[in-house]
Amino acid sequence: MRRFLLDTNAVGALAARRNPITERVRAARQKGSRIGTCEPVVAELYFGVELSATRDTNSMRLRHILSGIRSWPFDRLAAEG
Repeated sequence: MRRFLLDTNAVGALAARRNPITERVRAARQKGSRIGTCEPVVAELYFGVELSATRDTNSMRLRHILSGIRSWPFDRLAAEG
């Protein structure tokens, strides 16, 4: 099984339903891959939501996307590994 760690731009594009990321994530999931991100990315995304003009809508969209992907812990050991 493969795992994909999405960065801030990729999760943001997924939340906005922009192709090709949505198709690539769908295809990876169909092959049994795990899709995830890490807590620093989640923090960046919530920061962006707070600064957006449509905060409530973007917050709901972000929560929905994050409920469908794993959030892996990220610390120094993970960075070195």
